[in-house]
Amino acid sequence: MSREIATQDIVVGEKPKKTRPAPTAKRKITKKQDISHTPEPTRSADPDGPGDLSRNTTSSEREKAKETARRDQVKPPPPKVQAITVKVGELLNEARNYRDRTHSLDRAKENKLNELKDSLIRPYYKEAVEQYVTQKYKSERDKLNETTKDYSERVTAYNETVEKAGWFTRNFKDFKTPALELENERQKIINRQTELEEKEASDKQKLLGSDHWYVPEKYEVDRLAEKLYQERDPQGYATKQAAIPIIEDRIKAERHASQPERDRVDKLCRNLGKLSNSDRNKYIELTFPVDQAGKRLTLEQAFSNPATREITGKAINSLNQSLELNHKEHDRGISR
Repeated sequence: MSREIATQDIVVGEKPKKTRPAPTAKRKITKKQDISHTPEPTRSADPDGPGDLSRNTTSSEREKAKETARRDQVKPPPPKVQAITVKVGELLNEARNYRDRTHSLDRAKENKLNELKDSLIRPYYKEAVEQYVTQKYKSERDKLNETTKDYSERVTAYNETVEKAGWFTRNFKDFKTPALELENERQKIINRQTELEEKEASDKQKLLGSDHWYVPEKYEVDRLAEKLYQERDPQGYATKQAAIPIIEDRIKAERHASQPERDRVDKLCRNLGKLSNSDRNKYIELTFPVDQAGKRLTLEQAFSNPATREITGKAINSLNQSLELNHKEHDRGISR
């Protein structure tokens, strides 16, 4: 027993002796090592070589994998849906607020579009009014100018005749009558001149005043102002003119995309509006999207989020159908 322990102690304490392998085995191993250490062919330093191409392919795949992982992390979780109780009156107020909000946004977009259209007219509108009014009364003014010219010629001839006849003939009837006729004609010309000026001033005031939208000639004046803008600034006019149909198409597309939600909310306003005040104070159960904390989203929040828009639409459709059935049953009971 003691001999075995001593032997074990010795074995544990000694370092293992190195055994020399057979020569044949060494040669074989060396040969294998030579084969395994065969130098690889040097890769081309050309950046377009096959070595760099494989490296670029690997890096692009790695980037794609990272991008996919990043998108998966950023991707929002699916919206929660719960059956919750809602006060009818509060839901009606939300529906009306949503409807008013969409209408005000529509008006704001239309106002911006109208401002852009008006910018094609406004810079030269006053000049267009002057030109339009002048052209409108041109024929009357030409006739008045001819009458004034004829009057001036006759006055000159009369004065020359009186001058030749002498001062003592001015009291004779043959000279007094033409003088009175000329005086009457002069007064008529003055009256026509005043009347024409008043007409021009009135038309200009109407076209430049705050109520110019109701003036029949407004459209013609606008086209004239737009034509002046196009002649004076062709590039600026073309830029604005090209932007108008783009904005119009965008407004139509946005309106078309939100039309289903608008129709649902309008219908909900009508159905809830038919309820009495006591019914509006009641609670109804509604399957509706909620936030992560379980709080019900407002109609505007739910419809503005693409993830919850479809869920909200289905919930409102279901509620509308239920309300319409209740209205029919109520009307049927009253008729009985």
